[in-house]
Amino acid sequence: MAVKEGATSDDESLLLIEEYRTREVLWNPQNENFYKQNLKKDAWDEIGNVLKITAEKCNNKMTSLLSSYRREKGKEKISKGTRKGTSDTYTSRWFAYNALKFLDDRNTPRKRKNTESIQRSVSKNNATEATQHEFTPPAPPNEHGLQEAKRSRKEENNVLTDVVGY
Repeated sequence: MAVKEGATSDDESLLLIEEYRTREVLWNPQNENFYKQNLKKDAWDEIGNVLKITAEKCNNKMTSLLSSYRREKGKEKISKGTRKGTSDTYTSRWFAYNALKFLDDRNTPRKRKNTESIQRSVSKNNATEATQHEFTPPAPPNEHGLQEAKRSRKEENNVLTDVVGY
């Protein structure tokens, strides 16, 4: 079997993955520089220098490795959903599978303030303020005032009818 030109060995691929892993700017969306393209280009150039190949070839090879990793993860996920026994579920034996496991938690949500707990504390503060100050409910609408408003609108409509002649 002939080896393709530009093909990398498994060891070279594992070295590429290790270099990729050490440069979070390339793969970690929580990194503050993740969206800075010039820093990503610099990181690929560094990897290329270490592996003594072009940055473009490194990027293409890593794209291929990531695609294979997604494929293997998909196979595992599908086999787990079939309700088969543990002996029948798919377990990847692909050489780079464990090396790329670090990517599994890259899309976990960042720690954020829990707005629900903030809202509860605000509600508690408002409740204590309400008990400190006497609350008086608003007065019900005055029915006599509503009838006056309706009557005045009817009178306006009558005036318009007299002017227009309808």
